[in-house]
Amino acid sequence: MSIEIGDWGLFPWFEEDDCALVHPDDLNDIKSFRPYGNLFECVSKDDCYISIRHNKNVFRVKEVLFNTVPTPAKKIGDFVSVIKSGKVIKCKVEGIGWHNQKKSHIYQLSSNGKVIKKYYFMEDFL
Repeated sequence: MSIEIGDWGLFPWFEEDDCALVHPDDLNDIKSFRPYGNLFECVSKDDCYISIRHNKNVFRVKEVLFNTVPTPAKKIGDFVSVIKSGKVIKCKVEGIGWHNQKKSHIYQLSSNGKVIKKYYFMEDFL
């Protein structure tokens, strides 16, 4: 299956994996980022690499390891409301991942500039 610009997916690469799967200029950055479990959007492609983005991080990688998943309903930077400690709070989406067992997006949120430790699913949003 060919990856298209706008596709979302996982890039389950570990430092022990083949370094040829990552553009040499992006290798140190992706090692620091640790992409496993994070959701990426394909933002461009050429003959050799696709460029995938998570928040402000963009990496050029080989498409062979990119596994597509459905497009998330919420994007990084979107605002949502959830119930926390019995109160409705407005939160900002800070990160998006994928829950393999539930086959569902998981969202990391912040409130008042502080990241919330709990991860949320779409069904948690009001």
